[in-house]
Amino acid sequence: MLDAQALLTPTTVGTMAGATCGVVAVSVVFRKVFKINHPIVPLVTSLVVTLALAQTTNSLGTLIDWLIAVLNGCILFCAAVGANETAADATTPKPAGAGMQQGGAPMPWIKSFFDR
Repeated sequence: MLDAQALLTPTTVGTMAGATCGVVAVSVVFRKVFKINHPIVPLVTSLVVTLALAQTTNSLGTLIDWLIAVLNGCILFCAAVGANETAADATTPKPAGAGMQQGGAPMPWIKSFFDR
C-alpha cells in the first residue's frame, strides 16, 4: 500500500530537483559548446538519468519496471524544459512580445459601462 507521507520527503524532492538540474546543465552545455539547440538533448539525457538510476537500484526486472522508468524520464524531461511549453517552444527563443494573447475577446457591453 502507498504511504501518502512518503510521496514528498526531502529525499524525493531533492532527487527530482537534482536530476532536473543535471538535465538542464547537460542541455545548456550542448547548446553553448556544441551549438545543438534541440529538444532531443534533454529528452535523451532524462531517459539516460532515469534508466541509470533505476539500474543502480536493480529496479528494471519486468516490462512494467521499464515502462515506469521511461515514464519517469518523460516526467523529468517535462520538468527540465517546462511542462507548460511544447518541446519545440522550450528550446526556440522568441522575441519579446511574441507570445500568445491570454485574454478573451473584448466584451463591448462591459467596455461601454466602464467608459462612462
